Amino acid sequence: MSMALQKKALDALSRSLRPLADEKPLTAEQQTAALKKALAALNGLDLAGLRSELERRRDELEQKATTDLARRREDLLRAAREQSIPHKRFSEYDRVGPFKVSYKGKKVALELGSEKMVELEELNGARLLTALQDRMTELDKDPFSREEFFACLKEAFRMAKERGLAAEGRFPIKRIFPFFVLAKQARRDAFLQKPSTKTFQEYPVYQFVYDLARFGRDGWRLGDEMLRTQTPNMATISQGKAMMLPALDSQDGTGQQVAVVWIEKREG
Repeated sequence: MSMALQKKALDALSRSLRPLADEKPLTAEQQTAALKKALAALNGLDLAGLRSELERRRDELEQKATTDLARRREDLLRAAREQSIPHKRFSEYDRVGPFKVSYKGKKVALELGSEKMVELEELNGARLLTALQDRMTELDKDPFSREEFFACLKEAFRMAKERGLAAEGRFPIKRIFPFFVLAKQARRDAFLQKPSTKTFQEYPVYQFVYDLARFGRDGWRLGDEMLRTQTPNMATISQGKAMMLPALDSQDGTGQQVAVVWIEKREG
């Protein structure tokens, strides 16, 4: 079917219907002439054929998109397997390293636990793995110290408590995060010497859940103190008041969910 001819017939039909759709009253003779033109233009259309052609093209494009997505996912997992990077396929997404990898058209969304990290466009699975490795390098660019992380967390607790955000010494994880960012800045000489947007080191929430997972990977205790967590209920999750940590050592499921955090000191 010639789409160009069908468009030409549709344009002719549109022009012929314009006088009939106009609010300006027509004489009987004018209406008759307009109706004849509209019917003649309609005769030039093959609506059934046009629908069939449009559906065929739509189906072809959807099939191509499905095939391309399957190839991209397979290439990604093959590249991960060749480099011994932990990976697993699920029905609607993949897990590669600490990332949940979701797909929508040409877009690929990377998430760490409950937090979105970045959305990028990459149709090649092997190059997509390279992009993931670049994001992994970004996450690991600063050496991780359990002692420093715990010290920042305790300072965040102190600031949050001064603001009256603690209930019996327990802190909502979402409310703690901004104070944790402030605590990190307070430990940086560049920011303390000249506080400004230029010396402020960005610390996104996805980095926080990644670092919290890294801290917990080697145990939740430091010295005689232990970081305790409370899992959320369904209401807390639906209200966006919880965080889910990335699963660093397993591709089989999701990481730990956290709603509230506090520190307990070992007695004796």
